[in-house]
Parts: sequence; C-alpha cells; structure tokens
Amino acid sequence: MNTLFLTTEEQKVFQALPDKLREGWTMEVERLTAYETVEELAMRQKMASFDEFPQIALLAKQVSEGSALEKLSLHDVPQEVLPELCFTIGATGLTVLMAKLLSVMQNDEDLEGLMGLSLLRHEMLLSNAAIT
Repeated sequence: MNTLFLTTEEQKVFQALPDKLREGWTMEVERLTAYETVEELAMRQKMASFDEFPQIALLAKQVSEGSALEKLSLHDVPQEVLPELCFTIGATGLTVLMAKLLSVMQNDEDLEGLMGLSLLRHEMLLSNAAIT
C-alpha cells in the first residue's frame, strides 16, 4: 500500500513534487477534522515525560505550538519515545511535522516516512472523532 492520506493543501504540495518522485504513490483526501483542542494538547504536554530526551521535549513543544522547525530528522527520535511523542503532539502536531517533511521530500524513503505519519494521523483523527 503506497497511499498517502493528505489534506487538500498537502496534496497541492505533493503534486508539485517531481513526477519521478510521485511515481507509484496514490493519495486519498484526508477528510477527517477531529483535531485536538489547544487545551487537550496542553494537557498532553504536561503529562509527557521526556526527561531523558530533552531534544524530544523541545521538539514536542515546538510542534505543539506550531513553531517553525529549523531542522527535523525523525531518525534522531529514539524508537521507544515515538509512541509518547505522537500522543503528545496529536494529529495537530503530526500535521505540522508532515508539512515540514513535505517541503523536503527527496526520495521514496522520505515518502515512506510521510506515508507512516499520514496513516498515523488518519488513525488518530478516527479515534478523536469516536470520542467527541
């Protein structure tokens, strides 16, 4: 499955990528809109514990605030921290990460990472919609 769940705006950015890079990838419009509230994200930020990984705490804070990310490499995020980071930043933060990643796509490996984030965001939005 090489399907990306992208918002209309994200699809525009994806369509601007070189044909060769887009080859083999399909898109579905992300229609779900059950994003977390500012209050929910603030509570998650308070609950998070990244004491051993201060760089992750900073990343979570920047993403939660929608700050511009100067550099981003998910390869620097330890595997054991990923679930808590994703919960902390929620679908809203994943959207910020995806926007940054979309702007620097260079190869299929980058797109595979984006696909994983888009699927995770889609699942989080489904979950959020079920509880609201």
